Amino acid sequence: MRPSFFLIFLMIALTSPAQYTFEGYLDAGHNNVSSGMYGKPALVSAYQYKFITARTGLEWTFPVRNDRAYPSWIISTKADFHIRKAKFEGGAFYLHVPFSPRMREHQWGFWLGFNSKHFTIQAGNNTRIMKFTARGQKELGLNEDDDLKITEPRNLMYRLTAYVKPRDHYWNVSIYLTDFDDFLIQQETNPMVGCRYIRELKKGVSLYGDLRYQSAGWLNLAVNYFGINFRSGVLWKIK
Repeated sequence: MRPSFFLIFLMIALTSPAQYTFEGYLDAGHNNVSSGMYGKPALVSAYQYKFITARTGLEWTFPVRNDRAYPSWIISTKADFHIRKAKFEGGAFYLHVPFSPRMREHQWGFWLGFNSKHFTIQAGNNTRIMKFTARGQKELGLNEDDDLKITEPRNLMYRLTAYVKPRDHYWNVSIYLTDFDDFLIQQETNPMVGCRYIRELKKGVSLYGDLRYQSAGWLNLAVNYFGINFRSGVLWKIK
């Protein structure tokens, strides 16, 4: 893009009452299909103007199991609103996961959320499409007449979170049950149970850590073990 675009964007950003958020984190863990430990570093940025927030980010996976380390990419937007005194939010997203040079995963969806002092509830719906790339079609001998994609429509998304302190306290502990994250959306029967500790070190800068257990089914979370991981990250808010 032309350099003038960046100058115009910078001038608008510096003169607008907006807030920027930059987030970096690392997931490390093990699951039933990882063949050992894995690491997933991610960088996410967000731009908030009044009640609208736009967010985008990249995530890499190591060790690399395929020919190249393609990053996953997400873009989303959300709006905060009130109904009487109750706080709500609604948003939509698109997620691109190039987990193989031969196949790509595309997901898009929407969610609605309710936020209180000590609890948040989010629920939504997404569609997942896994499609062969041109390379995959060539190597597998597929043509345009073959079924080149797998579609999973109308998957339920949910997240239930409880906070020990009020949500905007400078330190907090929370527990949550969910089937989705920034770069991972599971089927509704494969939930994750997690615990987070976050602390603001100085104004606008916070560190956090998550410990998460992922199951492969609802009936017995202990028996249907899939994986466990730890996340450590930093949040930087600039007004």
